[in-house]
Amino acid sequence: RADLYFRLSTFAITVPPLRERRNDIPLIVERVINRLSRQLGYSLSLGDGVIDVLKRYPWPGNIREIEATLGRLAVQVGSTGIIEKKRLPESLQFVSRLATDEQTLPALQSLKEVERETILRTAQLSRGNVTQMAHILGVSRTTLWRRLKDLQINADDYR
Repeated sequence: RADLYFRLSTFAITVPPLRERRNDIPLIVERVINRLSRQLGYSLSLGDGVIDVLKRYPWPGNIREIEATLGRLAVQVGSTGIIEKKRLPESLQFVSRLATDEQTLPALQSLKEVERETILRTAQLSRGNVTQMAHILGVSRTTLWRRLKDLQINADDYR
């Protein structure tokens, strides 16, 4: 209704996305779990480490995505009622592994840095021979010349 919108538009309510309010996730999850427990008629709980995985995920679908995910999990676990880490969707587990691996892996490189490093290694291996470099990289010579120019690499430096 236009009149309602006009009256409500006098002030703005800004609710940041869940990825910016990770500390709210345990409270939201607890509320959803309690509601699902009442609806399904059996007690639901989270296994060890599940809340940590849920907090790492960015939740692009916000609360609705949390509700849908927990609803599926609640039906899958059945009357045992314990939502285990291994039952979480692969997308959640993948993000969790990435967050954990960030501490053990070196900093990730941009695609341009990886491309530059690969071309430099290939230049060393082929001693600056552009035809051989193109063959090793699986690209045409023209493409390789263009990339060499863009990345400011002189193949002659490796001869």
